[in-house]
Amino acid sequence: MNYQSASEYAIGRLRRELPGIFLYHSIRHTRAVTAAVEEFGHLEQLSQEDIKLLQTAAVFHDIGYIVTARNHEEASAQLAGEVLGGFEYSEAEIVRIQGLIRATVYPAKPKDVLEAVICDADLEYVGRSAFFELSQLLRLELFAFDRSFSELEWLNYEIEFLSGVNFFTSACRRSRMPLKKIHLEKLKAWRRILVENNNRNRI
Repeated sequence: MNYQSASEYAIGRLRRELPGIFLYHSIRHTRAVTAAVEEFGHLEQLSQEDIKLLQTAAVFHDIGYIVTARNHEEASAQLAGEVLGGFEYSEAEIVRIQGLIRATVYPAKPKDVLEAVICDADLEYVGRSAFFELSQLLRLELFAFDRSFSELEWLNYEIEFLSGVNFFTSACRRSRMPLKKIHLEKLKAWRRILVENNNRNRI
């Protein structure tokens, strides 16, 4: 596996070809997921080979957005399958990486620890201090695809999403779950205030 060259290829294509409307699903997100699979992989005591497979899957997991926003995971897996052989990946490694990419479809249903790691890495931002900043980038990205939300609708959307996010690895649960719970409670508090203000204004 020549991960370094494969990573440079993927980031290069994202930099050149990813439409600017992808404010959340950006190179920043790809780098964050790649860093997270390494963090969680080490904490889960995975082998260095498995971590390289995870890092490769992470750096390619959203590259399908350069082709389509619909079923982008499948597009990402197919693109990875087309090019990774040129970076000294075996057929078995490519198939494994494609499976890891496909595992990131939400809601996640990982079948083994490697799939659990990449699923957690894809959504670990909900348990980081950058959550609200990244949430607004996602809202703007969705707006670019004609999905607009009122303030109450957005709060409901985020509350439902965070309530449905499950972490599968002990590493992610330990490091991200506490702040995720705080974020969820803040969103619920803001919703209560907004509803109360709306009701008051109707009187």
